[in-house]
Amino acid sequence: MADLNVKERIEKAKQKLEAAEKAKTVAETQLENAQKQVDEVVEEMKKLGVTPDTIEEEIKKLVASVEENLKVVENGIPEV
Repeated sequence: MADLNVKERIEKAKQKLEAAEKAKTVAETQLENAQKQVDEVVEEMKKLGVTPDTIEEEIKKLVASVEENLKVVENGIPEV
């Protein structure tokens, strides 16, 4: 009876190990895919003249430019 319990425990441990190995493989695949997506986005950013380090400042500049242009447009519309 004790041998059966040990065998069952060993079998369960093997199953858990196999499940963990599959989960690790899935996680590694997802990580690789995510890194590829990051690389693609960074490459696209380079084409647009920005980098991950400069994007926030560029966004601030664009927002300021939009605000400034909107004020010009608003000021150019006559009051009725």
